[in-house]
Amino acid sequence: MRFKLSIIIPIYNSADFLSGILEDLEQASKESLFEVIIVDDGSSVDQKEKEQEILSAREIPNLRVFWNRHGFQAQARTFGLTRVNGEFVLFLDSDDRLPPLAIQKYISNLDGHDLIIGSVNKQIGQHTFMEKPHNFFYNDKQRSVADFLTKNNETDVGLWNKVFSVNFLKKNAVIFWGENFFEDTMFILETLVSINPDRVLFLSEITYTLIKRSSSTTGTYDTDLPRKVSGFERAVETYLQSKEIELSEKARSAWRLRLQFFILNRKIFSGNSDFVAEISIFRRYGLLKILNNKHLKMKYRLSMIFAMISPGLYSKLYAKH
Repeated sequence: MRFKLSIIIPIYNSADFLSGILEDLEQASKESLFEVIIVDDGSSVDQKEKEQEILSAREIPNLRVFWNRHGFQAQARTFGLTRVNGEFVLFLDSDDRLPPLAIQKYISNLDGHDLIIGSVNKQIGQHTFMEKPHNFFYNDKQRSVADFLTKNNETDVGLWNKVFSVNFLKKNAVIFWGENFFEDTMFILETLVSINPDRVLFLSEITYTLIKRSSSTTGTYDTDLPRKVSGFERAVETYLQSKEIELSEKARSAWRLRLQFFILNRKIFSGNSDFVAEISIFRRYGLLKILNNKHLKMKYRLSMIFAMISPGLYSKLYAKH
């Protein structure tokens, strides 16, 4: 059976949070026709049993569940893509929520587009705020890539607020990067480079609720992070060379500074105070050059300078944030 929309959800030891997104999908199925593909990425035996109980308690039409060996999220999504029967695909995380009518809104806007993007509600503790994605989809691909890499926010690089044409993904060989790190960003970057901007639609409505938890991978520090960041940097440069897209020196520097700033903030957020290497990179680049690099948003320029001048105070203030 063919569907307009397929929804892929990787799960891994997700029993504590899975019921929320399933409840939202069950409710959405009363208004719209779609299929749901859940790929378990090798959950532990006890978690798998709990997940099975949660899944069996829900009445979601056209739901298929696959139980795979552990291979991380990118591999689970890739597997899910090989099983879709839909013309379009939406990737969701198992621990977030869908606002009412989000699926219906997507489905009603699919015709004539290869990518539909919605706004996001970000929930951090008791605080909730809306984050709108930027439109980096220009005809000038060099400018598109430079702005995307240096000015993006979480809503721009996340998959969960975007619906993709399956035919577009296949035609342009848009795939998930092998590493389980920045794989969403690489997927969006490949889409950005390949897509016709006229076939991208931005919705004004909120189509996703992103729940930030301290236990998530975005709230912890991986000691292998610097190596992974370097690998991601090489992968992006290799990909851009294959597409004959060259960043200006200022854009490349801004992007590399953003990556180091990412490492710095991950360390601070997780309580790691050893960020001498990252501060040294900012200082070598220079205060004035950071301040005058307009590829960086002003908030990043000022934050980097603050971290350079008073790393201890910056660390305390960011940790409280």
